[in-house]
Amino acid sequence: LPISAMDEKQVSEQLTQMINFIKVEAEEKASEILRKADEECSIEKSRIIRGKRQEITKEYEKKTKAIEIEKKVKYANSLNQTRLSILEARENQLKLVIEETKGKLQDISKGDNYPELLQKLLVQGFERLRETDVKVLCRADDHDACASVLEAAIAQYNEKAEKPVTAVIDQKRRLPGAPGTTKGETCCGGVILTARKGRIVCLNTLDERLKLAVEGMKPEIRKNLFPTQISLVG
Repeated sequence: LPISAMDEKQVSEQLTQMINFIKVEAEEKASEILRKADEECSIEKSRIIRGKRQEITKEYEKKTKAIEIEKKVKYANSLNQTRLSILEARENQLKLVIEETKGKLQDISKGDNYPELLQKLLVQGFERLRETDVKVLCRADDHDACASVLEAAIAQYNEKAEKPVTAVIDQKRRLPGAPGTTKGETCCGGVILTARKGRIVCLNTLDERLKLAVEGMKPEIRKNLFPTQISLVG
């Protein structure tokens, strides 16, 4: 039948049905769009949160590692400083012992056996130099004692030497005086022998002998002075 002939009520019902259908389709479509949007938003939100959490975790681990490294460096520096302080204190104690020993060397030059010691030092110097023309340097206070044994020392050396030696005391040059008697360098006794116009030198002073003895015995001296080893754990 033509629309004009249709009952107005039927037309109205059909229009209402079409409108409701379109409305339902639109609502369903909107719900689907909102659902997908919520899902995408949730996924993106999770992704962002996960990324930020990873960033925060990495930053925390980085800072924690930096703090641990800093603590280890500070501890190592502190430990090293403590070791150095102990070593410095021990070295100062060793120097003090050496200085005290050096002070006692002066007593040797005042003893009755000092001329005999000078003779032995002269013979030893001749043996080291193995030269035929030698000059002897001694302290001003030791001149007479040295002169009194020089010929005997020459004779003792020449008994076994391939080439005999002639030696004289250097009258122009003197070794420094004993500690406490002069400023600057000092000498506790002994002699220095030179040859070939001073190009060859043999240091045979008591000070030099003490120095060599200390260098050779430092491990034993340290062991006696400091029986406990440094045992700081690094």
